[in-house]
Amino acid sequence: MGNFRAQGPLLAEIANGRSSVKPAVFYISRANTGGQAERALALIGNRSSTLGDALDAAYRRTRSPSGAGREMIARSFMTAAAGARVGRGVLDVPETPDSEAGRYTVETGQSPWEVRLVIAASVLSMRGQPQPVTGLVRLDDATASALAEPVFAYEGFALTGIAITQFGAGTGPRGVYEVSALLVFRDATGRQTLASLVLRFAIADDHIVLEDAEAVPLAAASPAATVWYVPTRVLVASNLAAADGPGLAKLAAQHTVNSATAAPDPVDYYVFAFINDRLAPDAAVELRISAGAEGIVGFSGRPVMLNFNGWQVCVHRATFVLGALPAFHFKVVYRRGTSIATDDASTPVLLRAAASVPGGASATAAPGITPPGGKRAIHNIIGNAR
Repeated sequence: MGNFRAQGPLLAEIANGRSSVKPAVFYISRANTGGQAERALALIGNRSSTLGDALDAAYRRTRSPSGAGREMIARSFMTAAAGARVGRGVLDVPETPDSEAGRYTVETGQSPWEVRLVIAASVLSMRGQPQPVTGLVRLDDATASALAEPVFAYEGFALTGIAITQFGAGTGPRGVYEVSALLVFRDATGRQTLASLVLRFAIADDHIVLEDAEAVPLAAASPAATVWYVPTRVLVASNLAAADGPGLAKLAAQHTVNSATAAPDPVDYYVFAFINDRLAPDAAVELRISAGAEGIVGFSGRPVMLNFNGWQVCVHRATFVLGALPAFHFKVVYRRGTSIATDDASTPVLLRAAASVPGGASATAAPGITPPGGKRAIHNIIGNAR
């Protein structure tokens, strides 16, 4: 699946582009994947000229006398694979003036149409959807099964980013090629998931054969986290019990308070920590309470952990005065798990420290906190939320 160490900077670059709501773009990192699009164009050369000419001729007969059929069909495939466009969601990281800084982009039209076709056809298989142009990209049932996940079909997720990480000629007969790519998907809530795609394909006179394929979910090395304070009195048990991951995020966002709107007296809060990125099955998240913002040390308590097909939510219950001194911090601590190939995959790292006071004023103690009531207390509210 490629060298995760070499792909690390590229993964970070793609993840930093999470606020983008543009159609799918090919992200090319100069350090790791520079020149892949140009290499693909040169390597394929005229091997697909017969197929391209046939597509152009068919398009001219049915659509436009001057249209480039191969390009328009590739664009149609990619549009179908990308899915419905999504706007900014409640879990999106706020945009900053330098959100676009350091991003290297190559528009989809600059990548070979053959590569766009096989990637788009593969994403459609990942979604369990039929191809928009029957028979143009062919794959057997075994290949389709290798692309699909058992219980997740990216429903509601738009394909928002593609990074070509490798392209080359395959071993064996001429006209067989291999391409690797990283895919970025996000939904209307702002949740994000990554996947690694490896394909082997051959070009015939009237179609492309996808000979072998593999799609593997990836976990972000440093996922984004969102922390909200929601008064327990405003939550309705029946609403929480019926909520899925996006529904719970929207419900918490609707009722969250901050230091400017919070009551001046102690309030019983549910403190929600939403992980915006899909995590590995063996990844772990904790929500710790500490007086200081630095490091991972803090009181873990007995929070409720929810897992929505890889998107984790940690919920603490605490009584305190939001916005009043002494300050304390809710720390989101993350253990990456084995899908991130690093030496410290099991070492906890700090994702975020949400301060109870604007500016995160320091304190030597946090006497306003009462120990969480444990899983039973909060499960009385959460109910059977999945």
